[in-house]
Amino acid sequence: MGAKRTVWKYPIPVDVAFELWMPRGAAVLSVQVQGGAPCIWVLADPDAPKELRSFVTLGTGHVVGSDLLRGCDFVGTYQLEGSALVFHLWAEK
Repeated sequence: MGAKRTVWKYPIPVDVAFELWMPRGAAVLSVQVQGGAPCIWVLADPDAPKELRSFVTLGTGHVVGSDLLRGCDFVGTYQLEGSALVFHLWAEK
């Protein structure tokens, strides 16, 4: 990564699997809810070429297939609907 890095925010869908375009080498910092919407924050070089990154979201109690999380790093947990729904986010390495 170059010397110039900034923190970027991405709203994320509540889908089992999704992809986002972000600067190559972006480091995922956190997942939280802002204004009722789940978001992730990354530290990225704004001049780096963009790459497609893959993510997996699972709710508490959801069945996890044997290969679903292979090659993924846990990012964090977030809650929606006044803590009635709890989701867990992983990012592909």
